[in-house]
Amino acid sequence: MRGQQMSEGWFFATPEWQAYLAAYGRAHDPHVGRANLVVRLGDEREMWRHMRKGHQAAIRVAARSVDVRSAPGDTRSGRHLFALYRELHLLANGAVRPDETFRLMASWVPRFGQVEIAYQHGFPIAAAYFITYAGGAYYASAARHPEADPKIGAAHLLLWSAMYDLAERGYRWLDMGPDPDGSASDKERSVAHFKRGFGAERIENWRWELS
Repeated sequence: MRGQQMSEGWFFATPEWQAYLAAYGRAHDPHVGRANLVVRLGDEREMWRHMRKGHQAAIRVAARSVDVRSAPGDTRSGRHLFALYRELHLLANGAVRPDETFRLMASWVPRFGQVEIAYQHGFPIAAAYFITYAGGAYYASAARHPEADPKIGAAHLLLWSAMYDLAERGYRWLDMGPDPDGSASDKERSVAHFKRGFGAERIENWRWELS
């Protein structure tokens, strides 16, 4: 993937993303860095082989008690799952984002939004939102119910399920966000370590490779 020129487009250059940033009140783009962590999507066995052993084990454990449902496209199920995603996000983080950002994300679902929800014993315990655009996808946001046991591995299963679903739909890569530099916090480095466990590669100047 390194050095490959992709001409399909870059979601973070669209008017939709600029409207999101304006609603968020940020003067910079938090998803664009000098280098991003990117997962190559494709054959299920190859994706699994490139994952860290610990991630594989966590996914197997989670699969025993967790069920994942996804809904791309303009469907009743998609709108229902987005409502669950928003509810879990608010439970986990509080009102850290303006309502307008959620409204915009909901409006993307008919065209390029995909929601994944993890259930345990019939109750939603974790959620993730992905942006699908042109030939690839972007890991946008995730949340876990504050009372859910983090040792269950729901986050691992959610991301693995999304990778499988996206690959089945023909997407070739999943952008996991910027790879933090040396000034990053411990939390940012921990999150990046988690993402690398899915086989994410550090790709320099990712934004310009897509132009």
